[in-house]
Amino acid sequence: MHKLCFVLFLFCFSAWSQVQVRNSIAQLPRSFEAATPVKYLSHGPAYSVCLTATEVRMASPGRMFRMKLKGASRHARIEPLDPLPGKSSYFIGSDPSKWQTNIENYAKVALRNVYPGVDLIFYGNQEQLEYDVVVTPGADPNQVRLKLRASIACEKMRMGT
Repeated sequence: MHKLCFVLFLFCFSAWSQVQVRNSIAQLPRSFEAATPVKYLSHGPAYSVCLTATEVRMASPGRMFRMKLKGASRHARIEPLDPLPGKSSYFIGSDPSKWQTNIENYAKVALRNVYPGVDLIFYGNQEQLEYDVVVTPGADPNQVRLKLRASIACEKMRMGT
C-alpha cells in the first residue's frame, strides 16, 4: 500500500512539475534573434516565427502559416529594438566552424517604411506574437494589405483529406 501511494505521489508531482515548467516557459519574454536566410527568428514553446521585410512565417507542430505584406516595399528596413540581456548559442554537430555563438536577442523587431509612412512592430506577449501598425500623420492606412495563407498540409487537414 505504501509503495502504491509513493508511486501515485511521484506521478502527480511529475505531472504538476511539467505543468509548472510549461507555465514558467510561457512567462518568458518572446525574443527575436538575427538569422539567415530570414532576417529575424523567434522560438517559443508553441511555435516559431520568421520575419523578412515582406513576410511573416509562423510554424508550430504540424502547421505553417504565412502572412504576406501585399505591395510592401522590398527595401523596408528591419530594425531590432529593446536588446535583451541574454544571448543564444547553437552547438549543432561536431564541426565547431558551424556553431553559432553569442547571438543578440531583442524584445521587438520593427519593419520600417514597409509601406510609405507605415511601420510594423512585432513583439511577444508571453506565448502570443503581436504586432502594431504605426501610421505616421498623413500616411494612408488603407495601403496596409495582409494576405494570410495556411500551408498545404494544413489546408488538406482542414478539408479532411
